[in-house]
Parts: sequence; C-alpha cells; structure tokens
Amino acid sequence: PGAPAEVLPGAGTPRAEALVSALAGVALLQAVTLGGRLQTGVTVSPDTVRVGDPFTVSVRVRAPVGATVEFPQAPDSGGAVEALDPVSISTRADSSAVDQTARYRVAAWRVGRFPIRFAEVLVTQDIGVRRVPITSASIVVASVLPADSAEWAPKPPRAIFTFGLPW
Repeated sequence: PGAPAEVLPGAGTPRAEALVSALAGVALLQAVTLGGRLQTGVTVSPDTVRVGDPFTVSVRVRAPVGATVEFPQAPDSGGAVEALDPVSISTRADSSAVDQTARYRVAAWRVGRFPIRFAEVLVTQDIGVRRVPITSASIVVASVLPADSAEWAPKPPRAIFTFGLPW
C-alpha cells in the first residue's frame, strides 16, 4: 500500500523506499487498531479508605483476538500504596476479543490523596508490543483518629512540687 514509485520524488532511493515501508506500517497499524481496538479501564473500590484498610484496584484490558496481556505484578513499591496479596487475573469468555482484568488488593499507610503507580501493561500482538500506561488510579486515605483530635491541646503546666514542707 502506498503511492507508485514513479509518483514519489527520489523514487528508487533508499530513503524513498524507507518512507513507503513506513507508510505501509502505519496503514497496517491503523487497520488493526480500527478493526480491533485496545480498550483499558481502571477502577478503585472504595475510593476513600482509612489508614491500613484494604481496597481493590482493578485494571481491565480488552484487546484484539490473538493478543496476550501481561499485567504488572504489584504497584510501585516506592509509593504510598502497598500490595497485600499477589495479583489476581481473570479472563472473560469473549469470542471477539481478549478481555482480562487484574485485581490488586492493596492498602495505604499515610493520610492524604495519593496516585497509585503501576508499571505499564504489555499487550503483545502480531504487529508488536504495545505499552499501556496506568495513570488514572488514585486513592484518598482518611485518618483513623476522631475528628476532634486535631484540635487537642495539652493541659497547662502544673506548679512545681516542693519537698520537705510539713503536713
């Protein structure tokens, strides 16, 4: 697929042949993408937790038939979220696509809003490997302390105790 060689300027040169080859590759990639789109989604359940409470991050990938999907084993260990269990991968029965979901049971140990960082999902097809970043996952971690504890003030200092005074 591409223009006839006589239409391209500099036809027959290595540069022109590389251009025709690149255009053919783009057309093939577009045909595969349009014929069987790669779809991904991320859900965090629940979206707000207390410190140390487990929650689930689900990453779903729907790819063209014949593709293989490789999920990361756990979230980034340098982040605020820690994996509690190994990843659980399930496959849905679908004759028109490969539909897999990875579920991560995790917990967070600091208070605040944190992104949940993962390595890329690798989708291998006959046209090559596609890297899919997981960027939309985040969690809000609330304190386990009562609401009024933030306004706690220490008692005032007591007077110095003096020894030796008679009763």
